[in-house]
Amino acid sequence: MSTEIIYLGRDNSIVLVLKSGGVGVDLSGVTKITVAFGATLIESANPVSGIITWAQEGYETGEIRLNLGDQSISQGIYNVPIVIFDVANPDGFVWGMALIRIQADAGATQSFLTVYDLKLELGLDLNNREQDARLALMAGMVQDLWDNLTGRKWASQAYTEIQSIPDNIMTRLFLKNYPVSNLESIKIDGNREWDDDIELLDAGLYSFDPETGIIYLDIFLPEGSRTVQVKYTAGYGYDDLPASIKQLMIRQACYWYKQAKTASYNTTNSSQPGGGSVSQGLNMLKDGLLPEFSAAAARHRRFSI
Repeated sequence: MSTEIIYLGRDNSIVLVLKSGGVGVDLSGVTKITVAFGATLIESANPVSGIITWAQEGYETGEIRLNLGDQSISQGIYNVPIVIFDVANPDGFVWGMALIRIQADAGATQSFLTVYDLKLELGLDLNNREQDARLALMAGMVQDLWDNLTGRKWASQAYTEIQSIPDNIMTRLFLKNYPVSNLESIKIDGNREWDDDIELLDAGLYSFDPETGIIYLDIFLPEGSRTVQVKYTAGYGYDDLPASIKQLMIRQACYWYKQAKTASYNTTNSSQPGGGSVSQGLNMLKDGLLPEFSAAAARHRRFSI
């Protein structure tokens, strides 16, 4: 099942087509449609201008559109029931489920871990939101820690970076964040004013490696402190983060969640054959981090010169 995305505060809509036997169903007799994001119920009884619209000119048979950007829905991934009401079904019937991710904004800092991810790993009820606040806290903490340990930002975002040229034989620039998805411009300004009339460095005079964030110059730039401005976009989107790294983040967040839930910050209990359990100290976990998490962070730490 693919994941649809709703950007809060934006006008993006989700288009779904309800089918039976592979054929779109006639929705002209539908009187109301509801969707539920956990405890947040959203309903529409107006097919023309409601939050959810259907059976309109230009719509495919069976098509509904969810316009939810202005709704108050907590960020996360939800398994959303779509409930249809008509004369024959005044109490409604569940047509199906849709996997929908709520994100703060298309331009906001990307969150790699969601409450949904942690619930799947922990085997928790996806529709029970009792622990959502604690899970969201753990997810955010782990992503911030990963950025700090690796010395760079992993979520895709735009940067304006100022660099120095220590000598006039330097032919490479090392961007602080990568992978680079777009290198917008490079400016050279000895006055460090960066006015709009400052000419951009000709794109034909440099190339760059997206994976490492290294810019290779075909010319020698003039020596100077903080005289180079680079605008670029770097980092991973939600679906682009390597699966192995995401899983390590999930495991670390779940480990912290279990500690917080049981208030067992210094010990762990393991079941023994024949019954009973053994309590063990956790001193071997440096700073409360799983060894594989720490090792991976060290491997991916940003190189420096």
